[in-house]
Amino acid sequence: MTEAVKNALANRGKLFDANCVLKGAATTKNETSGAGSDSTGALIFDTGGGYTEAVCVIDVNSMGTLASGVIWGLNLQGSNDSAFATPVVEWKMIQIGTAAQRAFVCLGGPTRDNAAAARHIIPISNDWGGDLYRYLRIYAQTYGVSPQGTLATIGLNYEAYLSVN
Repeated sequence: MTEAVKNALANRGKLFDANCVLKGAATTKNETSGAGSDSTGALIFDTGGGYTEAVCVIDVNSMGTLASGVIWGLNLQGSNDSAFATPVVEWKMIQIGTAAQRAFVCLGGPTRDNAAAARHIIPISNDWGGDLYRYLRIYAQTYGVSPQGTLATIGLNYEAYLSVN
């Protein structure tokens, strides 16, 4: 198999553009919930205001051990204010954890583990109930029962970008 074929399969045909990055390459785990960023700060994708369809490509590199009944959620947020003042809408994209943890937190959630390093490709748009949201960002947070443990012990190392159709 040629290097080009290997790269295409690894990328699953999704185009990468540095202007569409929602979470930059992580050299250390994220120890807090929050919006995607890189070494320059927060990363926000500007759709220009028109209807936009894309896929969000999320590469989970590693994840610390989660406390019992705790999962990571990666969500897409939209706003018409580049500072993400209200209103902010949130599309739930993926929950990351073991099948047992997700079933516990989600009351009968998915049965397949997705806690290991993997690529996830999720279709999205900036339309929420007929309203278009110009600015998009990724937002990570933990869900589950209390106490959730310290985020320093359950850090998530991931990268994310939009591949616009």
